[in-house]
Amino acid sequence: MRPHSIPPRRPIFIGVEGTSEKAFIRFLQSCCDAAGLHVHTVVVVAGGGDTVCVVEEAHRSLIRNRTKREFHDRIVLLDRDRVARDQQSGRDAKAVAARLGLEAVFEEPNFEGLLVRLHREYKGLNLAPGRVDEYLKRVWPTYRKPESAKSLSDRSSVADLRRAAKHDGQLRRLLRILGL
Repeated sequence: MRPHSIPPRRPIFIGVEGTSEKAFIRFLQSCCDAAGLHVHTVVVVAGGGDTVCVVEEAHRSLIRNRTKREFHDRIVLLDRDRVARDQQSGRDAKAVAARLGLEAVFEEPNFEGLLVRLHREYKGLNLAPGRVDEYLKRVWPTYRKPESAKSLSDRSSVADLRRAAKHDGQLRRLLRILGL
């Protein structure tokens, strides 16, 4: 008789801007684990700066991590509200990411805006960047950057992610890549 074997986890590289986004990806990993998905996210904080700097640092981290394993998917998570400013200076993060073999996934309009839309009453809200903090205080008065993955998981669920993803193509792409 053959012993039961567990399929290997599908490694996914995700470059993020900061520790808040890293906690979010850890929250997503816990959702994958709870769903029995064989996914392993390798999250790298690529630092702040403009979106192109984040993409380039994520790529450098990807190169360093490639010596250990090959990744099924290679993603960089970026705030959409920074893109226009970067493009004014002639920098296009999406094009740079594509050239470097990374898939750019954008948070609308930024990470905190995504958190707002995880709440049922704001799931389809198109938030202006300048109003995100106002709405975040309504739904999460105690929010302090960076929140932990546990804190995110205490406040949100896979159902919240899926509901918000119906109104957010970028979140939907991220969930599809993960298998959620």
